[in-house]
Amino acid sequence: MDYIIEAKKIIEDKNLSKFIKILLDHWESEPTSLGHGFSHVLKVAVNAYNFGKSNNYEKPEDIFVGGLFHDVYRPAEDKAGEEDQTKGADVIKELFQKENIDSNLIDKVTGAILSHDSWVGTENPPLYDLILSTADKASHDNMIADSYIWASLKFTNEKNIAPVFKNHLDTLVLFLKYEQRAWSVFKKHPINGTEDAIEAYIKINENTFDAWRKDKVGENFLNYIEEKAELSRNEEIKYLKAFGRSEDSMKKIMGNCY
Repeated sequence: MDYIIEAKKIIEDKNLSKFIKILLDHWESEPTSLGHGFSHVLKVAVNAYNFGKSNNYEKPEDIFVGGLFHDVYRPAEDKAGEEDQTKGADVIKELFQKENIDSNLIDKVTGAILSHDSWVGTENPPLYDLILSTADKASHDNMIADSYIWASLKFTNEKNIAPVFKNHLDTLVLFLKYEQRAWSVFKKHPINGTEDAIEAYIKINENTFDAWRKDKVGENFLNYIEEKAELSRNEEIKYLKAFGRSEDSMKKIMGNCY
């Protein structure tokens, strides 16, 4: 799938261009972390929209917006993806209220972010939250995962903290911890789209196991992570250019990517 082309079709059809501007204008002053930038959230938004349609959600465009903003605040602090989501919800509420976005949509998006899959195992989880969660997971790949490692290493270096990630085994430990909740979602709450998410996670694990087999002690681990980070930067630039951001704007949005 060409996510840029697909996203532009949805945005034009559902008149959602203002949400792209709101997000990217915000990130000029408060940039997100590498791997959880525009290219990732746009993929999640497209998958969320398509999963919404295939699961008969009445307004799939609302889940598109949720996908677009689900990582509006996404630090990488070496916490296996368990960083506090409260600030993200607060940011969305402030941005949307400023732009007079419908309060029902604000509640949907912030509610999904704050719930953070806490509904796993319940009898009737909120369909909006479930579709968004599944779409996010279906959009994961090794480039995003390894970019999170890069961003976490940047964080620990800036804080003068001993790095946790020294080799691919450390990465595997992180993934397996993060995946526990995801597999519960897949098993307990399957929807149209769940198989895509399962395939994405299997591929991440297979690629990481393969990287470990090739470099078990981590001799080339940092070079490997930097190579993946550069791929992520290039994709981010491609997506931002496709939506008309200037060089100055891209430099600001990607302020945490170098």
